[in-house]
Amino acid sequence: MSKIIQLPAPGVRKYGFKRAKNKKNSLEKSGQLNLFSGASANILQFPSHLTSFEKALIYDEHNSTKAREEYLKAIEQEESVADSYCNLGIIESNSGNSIKAFDYFSRALQYDERHFETHYNMANLYFEMDDLRLAQLHYEMTIVIEPDFPNSYFNIALIFLIKKETDAAKRYCDIYKKLVSPEEASRADELITNIIKSVLQKK
Repeated sequence: MSKIIQLPAPGVRKYGFKRAKNKKNSLEKSGQLNLFSGASANILQFPSHLTSFEKALIYDEHNSTKAREEYLKAIEQEESVADSYCNLGIIESNSGNSIKAFDYFSRALQYDERHFETHYNMANLYFEMDDLRLAQLHYEMTIVIEPDFPNSYFNIALIFLIKKETDAAKRYCDIYKKLVSPEEASRADELITNIIKSVLQKK
């Protein structure tokens, strides 16, 4: 879920929050998260073998308030604790409760200091709060953990553009373009080029 940020070009968006989906389970790989796409979030029927975290993910996919309850239950059961805290942080952030979001993200990192999604989501939250230094720090941490995740490079490029450091922005954008499809790379290249032109015109 992306939000518009203040950049030298109108309508530019960063890549937004990334929900933790527990790499250990195979729900999404087997398509089970999509089985209920036509159902109301309040009357979902679950197979008996699903864990609290897996139920929470399905509720979350349907924007149900029951997701929070199931994530908390998963934490109590010591199941996917860092993932659950991370996703609770996203829920709180989307509800406009940044303080509670930071609290949940911090709890996730206390449980797993290299939790990729949490570092990425904390970076997004700092970005939204205009704390570019800490946003960049957490994006860079995600690159250390998962160097092939393209969105981190793109968002760092945006940070450098905000700071009018165009050479650094180009470097990160070039890395991003190598990790995405040619179509996405072309769109990113055009976007960055237009923003840089806008920046240069204002100097």
